[in-house]
Amino acid sequence: MKNTISFFILITFIFSCKNFEDDVNALKQVNQSQQQEIDSLIKQIDSLSSTINDSNLKQSQDYDNLLSTINTLIDNTNNLTNQKFEILSDSIKNIRGELIAVSLESNNLSSQLSNLSSELETLKNDSSQQEKYNRLYESFVVLQNKLDSINAIPKKLFNGRNYRTDYIIQGSIFKVSYNEIYEQPNWLEYTVRNVPSNVSRSGYDFFSVDSVFTSNIDDYANNDWDKGHLAPAASFDDTVANLTATFSFLNCVLQHYYLNRYEWAQLEGQVRDWAAADNADINVRVDVIFDYDHQILPTGAHVPSAFRKKLNFANGTKKCFYFPNSHTNGKDWTEFEISCN
Repeated sequence: MKNTISFFILITFIFSCKNFEDDVNALKQVNQSQQQEIDSLIKQIDSLSSTINDSNLKQSQDYDNLLSTINTLIDNTNNLTNQKFEILSDSIKNIRGELIAVSLESNNLSSQLSNLSSELETLKNDSSQQEKYNRLYESFVVLQNKLDSINAIPKKLFNGRNYRTDYIIQGSIFKVSYNEIYEQPNWLEYTVRNVPSNVSRSGYDFFSVDSVFTSNIDDYANNDWDKGHLAPAASFDDTVANLTATFSFLNCVLQHYYLNRYEWAQLEGQVRDWAAADNADINVRVDVIFDYDHQILPTGAHVPSAFRKKLNFANGTKKCFYFPNSHTNGKDWTEFEISCN
């Protein structure tokens, strides 16, 4: 009897050991699979990092070569005839086209980084991998900033001066900080008053300012971007001088046509109604926002990502609005109001 019991105990022990061994093997397989996924992801990171480093190196070499070429061309510009200058202009356009192609390659890298970020979510508790990703992301931002600078170089040939990124200009009806590399305002301030409408805007169009490198009509041709007023023409049509001032390219942004013609215009009309109802001035500031990966047009102008508008009323109250620079899909202007804090 005892031998029978011992036999069954032995059999039970053997099966228990077998189950335990199976569990251990299964766990090893799971760990091995996870390790393979991590190793695969690390290889992707290393490959992408190598790609960006190679691109950085190539860009640095291209940048130095381009600077050398432009310096040589500047030295010889005074000796050029009109015909030779046209040839030079065509050469610069070709150089610019090549730089835009590099910018598109950079956007492709950004897309890869975005995909990689999703995969890294599964490893967010692994600080060593996250740190590696953060370093990679910072490298891309540096690359994008370098591209921004390179894109501006060909235009600098034509007047040989440094372009200003925060040029403050006090005009007759607005104050603006202008970015000559982006060819767009950084911000603009103006005051809406309770004044009558005396002048028609019919026949007006935007004009350039000789002393500032702004966007121009070429930047707004055959695309989705309107010549959007920051200080609205309808708020300054009390005199010819005021209305004319609103059509300076200093007061113009690349604004999505739907936003410009609907919700943005509706809020501008509402601000005039508030000024009339209270018979009081309303001070307005518009901040023009550029994301790190914002669009750069083939013409060289930079497309804003969004606009933040802040209204300061005479009684001390405030209202703030945030508009992405995209199709608004029929939203009401009130849906874009945000906290001023």
